[in-house]
Amino acid sequence: MNNTVTGTINFSGEIVGQTMGIEDGGLIIHRPRSAGLTVSVNGSETQNGYVQLGAVSEVALANPGDTATATQFNIRVAGISEQYTHALVFFEGGATVDAVTGGLINMAEAGNVQIQLRDQQNNIVQAGSNAQLVSSAFVPVMNGEVYTDFTARFCSTGRATPGNVASKVDYTLYLFELAS
Repeated sequence: MNNTVTGTINFSGEIVGQTMGIEDGGLIIHRPRSAGLTVSVNGSETQNGYVQLGAVSEVALANPGDTATATQFNIRVAGISEQYTHALVFFEGGATVDAVTGGLINMAEAGNVQIQLRDQQNNIVQAGSNAQLVSSAFVPVMNGEVYTDFTARFCSTGRATPGNVASKVDYTLYLFELAS
C-alpha cells in the first residue's frame, strides 16, 4: 500500500473597503484519492479541496502582522493499514508560498495580504519548511483513520488594500510506523 496521499487545497476570500458590508464565508473542501484509502477534506470526497475565507474589512488588516478570524478545515484519511501508527501532513513549498514567512501568496488583486495556516496546536505552519516536521505534528492513526484540523486566516504584510484573495497549497500526508 502507498504510504502517502497528495492533494491541493485552494483558498479564496476578499478584503473589502471599510464602507462595505461583511458577509460570513462558507467552508467547502474536497479529498485526494490513493489506493485503498478514503480521503476527505472537510467531509467532501475529492482529490483537492477549497476553503472559503469570506470577506474581511481592510481596517482589520491595517498593520503588518494583523490577522483575521480563522477558518477551520480538516483532512481525514480512512482505510489505513494497521501497520501505520501515525500520520503527518506536510504543506509543500512552491510558486504560491512565500519562502520567508511560509504564508500563502495572494494571486488576486487585494494588496499586502497573505493566507496564514495554523496547526491543531495553533502554531503557525510555514509551508515548504522542515519546521513542520516536529513531534507535535504527528497525529495518531486510530481504528484505521487519521483526522487532523488546521485553520487558515488572512495575515497582513502591510496595510491591506481591497480586492479578491486567492491562493493554493499542495500537501502530502505521510503515514508512518512509529515504535511505541
